[in-house]
Amino acid sequence: MHRTPLAARPLLTLALCLAACSSQAQTKQDPDYVAGLQAWEQEKYPLASDHLSRYRVSAAYGKSYDIDYLLGTAWCRMPGMAAKGASLLDWAMQQDMPDSAARLFRAEWQVCQSRAAAVAASAAMAAASRPQVLARTSVGAGASVRASGKMYYVVNGEKGSFAAYPLELVQPRPEAEYASRIFALDAPQQAAEALRQRMGPGYSVLVVGRFLLSSPTHSEAELRTIAGRLEHFTRFLEREYGMAFAPRFITVHLAPTPQRMVAMALQVHGLRASEMTLGYTFQNDLSVSAMMQTTAAGTLLHELFHLGVRANFGDIPSWLDESLASLYETSTVVDDTYLGEPNWRGKVLQTMGLSQGVRLRELVGYLSADRVDVPRGEAMERMRPDEAAYEAALGRYFVLYLQEQRQLKAVYQAFANKPAWTQSMPAREASIKLIEEATGQPLSQIEKAFGGWLKVATGDPNWRPARPDGGISVPKELPITR
Repeated sequence: MHRTPLAARPLLTLALCLAACSSQAQTKQDPDYVAGLQAWEQEKYPLASDHLSRYRVSAAYGKSYDIDYLLGTAWCRMPGMAAKGASLLDWAMQQDMPDSAARLFRAEWQVCQSRAAAVAASAAMAAASRPQVLARTSVGAGASVRASGKMYYVVNGEKGSFAAYPLELVQPRPEAEYASRIFALDAPQQAAEALRQRMGPGYSVLVVGRFLLSSPTHSEAELRTIAGRLEHFTRFLEREYGMAFAPRFITVHLAPTPQRMVAMALQVHGLRASEMTLGYTFQNDLSVSAMMQTTAAGTLLHELFHLGVRANFGDIPSWLDESLASLYETSTVVDDTYLGEPNWRGKVLQTMGLSQGVRLRELVGYLSADRVDVPRGEAMERMRPDEAAYEAALGRYFVLYLQEQRQLKAVYQAFANKPAWTQSMPAREASIKLIEEATGQPLSQIEKAFGGWLKVATGDPNWRPARPDGGISVPKELPITR
């Protein structure tokens, strides 16, 4: 993909959500998980499939790439199931995962493809050795860490590249410590006291609804305002998308400066963060963190979407996950409904040019399905930072377009309700087919209509969709570029 040169373009601050250090599980003590993993390790693949298939659809956070790896590699070694296993592995590669996991997925996908082709050709079954164990960032027996963070990046900056590095887990905690931070909603006093002890002096702690908030600078009134917005947004996500938040407190960590954000990430989660990190989600202890000096909660809405969607839609493709989360970082509330609004990402698209038109196949393949062809690290090296920022902005504006066409919920449900595998087609093509079926339009027609709408939406900096009922603005706080 080639965009117009960046020379002489103005300084532009962009936010981009990147994955980090991550297997996507909280503690896995569910009997089906324990029995399924044991059967997989003993090469009893049909039994492993029975247990893990149940766990995947019934347990909170059960749809995760490590479960899909176990299931996909099991199916690859079961008679008549190789094509299904290849499809599951292909689809799962759209999820955020570390490079080491992506390489194993790619290798196992190739094994499955060979076995499926041999069956289709009535040839001798291709041999399949025992699958390698998927390496996970261990934090205790059967547990692993998932964290994702929002950072921003400068186009035409001094180095012309990412101004921040991904979150890195450098001081993992024991599983029991993560578990000790999660409290049922009927234990607010215990939850608040545990958070006070964890944060130490200088931090105010407040319990409001299902949220535990801590900050060294916000007043109680400001924390209540922030919590009220998060409570309201959570109810919207449950109602609009069917998200199933666990009946547990969600912890919110706030830091007033980049330096405090870095220190807090290391102290609380053992994460090495950059001073350019705006916020992150830490799934293992059900927390979100953000650098905030005011009550502008846009970053927290973004991160809360990431946390909520994985409870029952953990296999959401990375492009859709990031696009939807970023939709609500700048939004308007009308009659209890959150509507994304144009924001600084439109400037990204305007600055980088739309002359080559809109190609949705590139968008749905962004940092996801391309892992089938090359390891993720190589794909990242081939993609210029401005191209990554462009695709993130394009995704955000595509879901904004779907929202304005009243088709966003249908597209979301099409992806959330799809089977664990697709019908004999690559994941990228399956994604396009889902979009076409949800909108009732062929790809060419969608791209033409979206392209025309996008020129209007980004051509005038003052353009806004009509909101006849007004509404309440929910802004996002961006740091000042130094």
